[in-house]
Parts: sequence; structure tokens; C-alpha cells
Amino acid sequence: MTSYLHALPSLARGLGTTFLVSIAAMILAVAIGFVLGIVRSQVPRAIDLPILAVIEFFRGIPLLVLMYFIFFGLPQLGLKTNQNVAAIAALCLYAGALGSEIVRGAIVSISGGQTEAASALGLSRVHILALVVIPQALRRMLPPFVGLFALIVESSSLSSLINVTDLLQTAHQNVERDNDIALPVYLTVLVAYFAVNYPISLASQRLEKRLT
Repeated sequence: MTSYLHALPSLARGLGTTFLVSIAAMILAVAIGFVLGIVRSQVPRAIDLPILAVIEFFRGIPLLVLMYFIFFGLPQLGLKTNQNVAAIAALCLYAGALGSEIVRGAIVSISGGQTEAASALGLSRVHILALVVIPQALRRMLPPFVGLFALIVESSSLSSLINVTDLLQTAHQNVERDNDIALPVYLTVLVAYFAVNYPISLASQRLEKRLT
């Protein structure tokens, strides 16, 4: 019991790292998602297809493989980075590809009649997008983006495999020092992830009911 109690502060620090990596990845993923989603909703199909190919590429790669490529592979090309940056980069590229579909889907779901009415009032295409379409689309984007954040938190546990000292990696380190605390330590990890993700999932469901 004493060893387990001594492990708790380090587990708390590991959870903090999990939050930092997840939040940083989410912020970047939202930015990537917005740029790609808006562009895809506005450009001709000939331009959209190459963008879609890139999105499908990142959606189709296992996240752990992407982390390994960034952390172990890119240094061979002279692009060295630390494990935290590699984890954030992999997560934001993967989640950004998913986020772009959220943004594009929300934008194209807005009735064409509204854009036609705004155009009849003399608004430019940019103003129609910024003042009419996106404000309404945001309501439809919010629930899936909240759900995406839950996915990022869950997926961030893979970063322990490239030595990010997140919650799972910290648990491994404590268990290596004292295998007798494996059960309570990993049970704490399970409870911690559930305590973080379950409220996020509930929030996503409630927002979907209210905003869509």
C-alpha cells in the first residue's frame, strides 16, 4: 500500500502530461480541420480530390505507425524532435483529417437557399461563408468535435510507446519498480481514463441533442 501511495503523485503528473498532449493536439487538429474542411467545401472537384487523398492517407494509417514514423523515421531525414512533439504531431494529423470531414459536412449541410438569399443581398462569397454559413455550421460541428477530443485522449495512451511520460507510461515505470502494485496502479489508470472520457462523451451526446 505504501508503494502505491508513493506512486500516486507521479501518476497525477502523468495524467497532466496526457491532458497537455491531448489539448495541444486538439487545438492543432481543429485548426487543420477548419482549413481543410472549408477549402474542400468551396473548391472544384479537381482540386478537392488531391486534398481528399491526403486526408484519406492520414485516416488510413494506424496512429501508432504514424507516431513511430515521426519520432523514429523523420530524424533519419534530419528532422529531429522530442517524444512529446512527435506524439502531438501524430495525433493532430490524424484528428485533423477526421476534423476536416466534420467541418466540410457541417458546411455543406447548410441549406443552399440561405446562400442564395445572401447572394441576392449583394454579399460576396467570402462574406456569405463567414457571416451566414459558418456561424450556423458551428452548431453542427461542436458535438462531433467534443467527441473527437475524447478520441484524442484515448488515443494519446499510444504515446507511451515512444516514451512520452503520460499516465500509462508513468504507470509502467511504477510497476517496473514494484510489480506488487500492478493491480492498483493499472486500476487507477482505468478509472482515470474513464473519469476523463465519460463526461466528455456525455457532453457530446447532450450537445448533439440540443444543437442539431
